[in-house]
Amino acid sequence: MIVKFKKFKWILEGKIQSFLPLLAPLLIYFLNSTKYTRKIRFCPLISARIGHLAANTELFLRRLRANEFKKEAKYIGVAGKTCNNQLLKMYKREMPIVKSRLLRGIITTSLFQKSDFFQDVPYTSTEYHIFNDLPKAAGFTPDEEKRGLQELEKMGISTKDWFVCFHNRDSEYLNRQIPYINWGRHDYRNCEISNFIPAMEYIASIGGFAIRVGHYMQKRLKVKNNTRIIDYASNFRSDFMDIYLSAHCKFFVGTTAGLMLVPTVFNKPVIQTNIPNIEFVPYRKGDLYIPKKIKDIKRGRFLTFKEIFDRGISSWYSTDKFTEENLEVIENDPNEILDVVVEMNSILDGSYKYTEEDDSLQKKYHSLMQLHHRSYGSPARVGKDFLSKNRHLLE
Repeated sequence: MIVKFKKFKWILEGKIQSFLPLLAPLLIYFLNSTKYTRKIRFCPLISARIGHLAANTELFLRRLRANEFKKEAKYIGVAGKTCNNQLLKMYKREMPIVKSRLLRGIITTSLFQKSDFFQDVPYTSTEYHIFNDLPKAAGFTPDEEKRGLQELEKMGISTKDWFVCFHNRDSEYLNRQIPYINWGRHDYRNCEISNFIPAMEYIASIGGFAIRVGHYMQKRLKVKNNTRIIDYASNFRSDFMDIYLSAHCKFFVGTTAGLMLVPTVFNKPVIQTNIPNIEFVPYRKGDLYIPKKIKDIKRGRFLTFKEIFDRGISSWYSTDKFTEENLEVIENDPNEILDVVVEMNSILDGSYKYTEEDDSLQKKYHSLMQLHHRSYGSPARVGKDFLSKNRHLLE
């Protein structure tokens, strides 16, 4: 019944959308009517998806503060359906934001986008300079900081404790939010939470807390008798703590899901695991990542990284594309994830040094990237042990 209602609602919204081009000229006429309104620039926020709400909005605000846009203009964000009200609330403190699905529909019509009153909020996955060199835009109030500590205490985490967030992507969130669309085309991005457990156990064994985060997960975390490993996604999840945990963790272990961008906008170190399209990598210096390996089923071997880049596989977006080409996407195993988590934790603790061979392998990997690859210019490193154990894929 719920699925049918959501589909009906989606169809109805589509019908309404067809009338929005008729309203765009009226809004443009109104904005042209006074000296003040002629300065307004409407910015369509992508508020329905956490990654875009975080990245697109954050990048725009950082660039705005760096005077990359007209100073005399009055920028107003327009949000529609919102995936996380806490993050939107924090951005509302940095710029005026109107929450209106109708207005957002009007300003994203073709006619309005061509007008002087439209300002896009882009995100190209190549904003390495902005994420590394410009100060972050969003922050917590003292009351929010206090609330966050209280929520941590409910989970058994004190002010003296430290924690690491873990997140795996699956299909549950999109299947629940938009159940009338087949999201199987994104399955190549998914991975199993069970493969993260050894890394969680490692964090717990050295005195930290491992917190599994996420919204609507297919599987609960199955760990016995370890109070330092917490399935927050299943037992404590809230909009507020999704943001607080991501912004206050020692580091964040994620995948190719939007939530990984939340710690990024708060300048927290991230490990991105299970990357199938290796042009989409972390943004900040100090970040680490490990890709999924791609197996050629007919030839019975893994593709080299050069083959992946040269054939354009590095930017494929669809499960069907891999299937059509007889390619199998192999997710990272528990040891690969554990290795890169140990590496990151040791780096942050100041007890890790790379060898000349480590740097040589990194240089060889990065040399495969060309200017047209989105990953070109990323300061992030591939996990040391992953690259060393798969050096044959650099040939």
